[in-house]
Amino acid sequence: MYDVELDQATVRPLSSVEADFPLSWLLYKEPLSERFNIIPGDVRNGESWFNLTPKDGTFFQSLDVAIADGQMTQIWMYQSVDNITKVKFNHIRQNQSVNTSDFHFTPPKGVDVIGQPVR
Repeated sequence: MYDVELDQATVRPLSSVEADFPLSWLLYKEPLSERFNIIPGDVRNGESWFNLTPKDGTFFQSLDVAIADGQMTQIWMYQSVDNITKVKFNHIRQNQSVNTSDFHFTPPKGVDVIGQPVR
């Protein structure tokens, strides 16, 4: 994590922040039912909604996911009753190539780096 105001970058393994990352389940091939209790909801505007409640403690209390034509179109992340993050996906393209250099971060000169980068 890079904090511009603190002039500091913190390096941690993905496994140590996984519980705080609400979309971590997109990174793994295991069935959703291993990490979440899944409750089918209603259909609104052609989207089928599902509520996902984590089986283990996470940063978010639950997630509402909308699916249309086999693709996730929306996700609502509930941190608390009055703190909801809503994400809507548009122009979805699946299985696109991703350049690994897009994920490389070199801290600016003078930035304090806490932790050990994985090489």
